[in-house]
Amino acid sequence: GRLYIKSLMKIKVVCGILIWNDTVLIGKRLINNKFYPNKWEFPGGKIDEGETNYQALIREFKEELDIDIHPFHELKTIYNDDIEFTPMTVKLRGGKAKLLEHQEIKFVDKKEFFKMDLTPLSKKAGRTLFDSYGFFLKKEK
Repeated sequence: GRLYIKSLMKIKVVCGILIWNDTVLIGKRLINNKFYPNKWEFPGGKIDEGETNYQALIREFKEELDIDIHPFHELKTIYNDDIEFTPMTVKLRGGKAKLLEHQEIKFVDKKEFFKMDLTPLSKKAGRTLFDSYGFFLKKEK
């Protein structure tokens, strides 16, 4: 019976949307990645037991990009088969991005974002951001 219970539990994943002017940071997954190799995504990952969404995201950005971030707003959680996916907007606190778990990273605007070959969940998160949270993207005067 234990396996059955495990399959009902959703894997909790968090991703960070780092906004700079009216662009967002995305990274290209490694070619040897088991899931969605070579696709673009928002950085993030699984939430470890005992971690909050915030703690997990701070850790993931440190592990994947070696940068320090400050998550500040949780967007609507997206559910698919076995994943509970929570996008959060984040601010850069410090560090210079390194490619530890991506082939490349770049900032893209809305038009470019939707032309990219994205993972399905990152695409949904981007849609949520650009459709419902556009006020985060206003250029600073």
